[in-house]
Amino acid sequence: MTTTKTHFIVEALGKNHDKSGFSCGVNDLDNYLKTKASQDDKRDTTRPFVLVDTRTSEIAGFYTLSSSTVLLKGLPEKTQKKLPRHPDVPAVLLGRLAISTFYKGQKLGAYLLVHALEKAYNASKEVAITFFIVDAKDEQAKAFYQHFGFIALEDDDMRLYLPMKTISKMFD
Repeated sequence: MTTTKTHFIVEALGKNHDKSGFSCGVNDLDNYLKTKASQDDKRDTTRPFVLVDTRTSEIAGFYTLSSSTVLLKGLPEKTQKKLPRHPDVPAVLLGRLAISTFYKGQKLGAYLLVHALEKAYNASKEVAITFFIVDAKDEQAKAFYQHFGFIALEDDDMRLYLPMKTISKMFD
C-alpha cells in the first residue's frame, strides 16, 4: 500500500519549511513544531515529518517518530505469552500527530497515521520492532487510534499499541 493523496506530500522537516503559520488549535503541539521539532531532530531524539500542501507550500500537518520500548508486564497476558521474557520489547513511538485547523475534516490525520505506520513497517525490515505505540493526549485521540485497531496497555490506558505483525498485513 502506498500512501498518496492529491496535492500533499509527506517529507522530513527541513529548513525550507515555514512553521510559523502552523496552528492545530493545541498550543503544546503548535509550539513544539515551531520551536522544538528541529532541535529534537538535530539531537537524534525524534524524527519530525511534515505534510505539505504542494499548492501553497503550507504545512498541513506533522508527526514525529522515535525509538522506544514497551514494558512486557503492561501488555495483555495473551500477548506476553507470545514474546520472549525480556523486561521490555522494541517499539516505534508516534510522539505527536497534528493537523492544521485549516485542513481539518479531510481525513489527513488518518493519512499521516498510515504514512507513519508504513515508515515503521519499512524500518522493521532492517531493525527489530515489535510494536508501534502512541500516547493519546485525550479521550478523543484515544478513540481515533482505537478506530485503527490500537489496543490500550493494561497499566496505562492512554498508551496504545499495534503489533508490527498486524501492521505488516497492511503493506505486504
